[in-house]
Amino acid sequence: MSDRAKKLAEPSSNSEGFACPLCAMPGCRVLDSRPNASRTIVRRRRQCVGCSERFTTYESVRDPEEESVAPTTLGELVKLVAGRMGALESQMHALAAMLDRIEADNDVCKEGT
Repeated sequence: MSDRAKKLAEPSSNSEGFACPLCAMPGCRVLDSRPNASRTIVRRRRQCVGCSERFTTYESVRDPEEESVAPTTLGELVKLVAGRMGALESQMHALAAMLDRIEADNDVCKEGT
């Protein structure tokens, strides 16, 4: 397979902002899209809006659960737990702020009646 053919067959990570591999212009149109038999890879025929060249991309469908990797050391586990706790804490702050706004609006409604 030639270098050009390999470049044209590289999988796309972002379909919306896809740039033409030949002229690098963003905004290629999808002409045809077909999944393989096991529905793990999608073959797309694209056409560049700039140079009108057609090319094929092969995009793999990823399962986020398959990508998660279990921590292998205590340090990795601590880092994972700390990250999850930080995310939960920020969500709790956002939820508390939302509840405060709802209570304030409810108090205003009670005063108005």
